[in-house]
Amino acid sequence: MLAKYDDKINEMGKKLKKMMAHRKQMARDFNTTTNQFILKWISNKNGTARYRHLRKGNKAN
Repeated sequence: MLAKYDDKINEMGKKLKKMMAHRKQMARDFNTTTNQFILKWISNKNGTARYRHLRKGNKAN
């Protein structure tokens, strides 16, 4: 009787591990995208890197 439940438990454990790995990956992706967005926003506040040597009024874009 217990062997039947062991299989179920193992299956659920595998599913749970997969879900946790997926969540970790999603969190990692989210972190990198937010960090990139923040870095981009900061560089835009200071003037983009390409035009940093010009004053704000002289930028081409």
